[in-house]
Amino acid sequence: MVVSFPDETLPETADRMATTGLGVLPVVERGSERRLRGILTSFDLLAARERNLQEERQRERVLRLRGVPRLRPRAKAPALGHGARGPAGPRG
Repeated sequence: MVVSFPDETLPETADRMATTGLGVLPVVERGSERRLRGILTSFDLLAARERNLQEERQRERVLRLRGVPRLRPRAKAPALGHGARGPAGPRG
């Protein structure tokens, strides 16, 4: 009987499903009793993958925002007096 164990990763279980062509695996405890802990379906694997993709997208969005420099409002330049032409002062 093909089974999955609670301590296995989802990719390990997905590989087992793919190689056996099964879409449902019982999840049993390791040991002689092999007590049933649950049932894992291919839909469960797809739902877990979708959650991972959503989390990755969220992290990418946060990283993108953190990488953007904050814009600071520019300080107003001091008003130039009559006849002044910038930092060099009046010409003449």
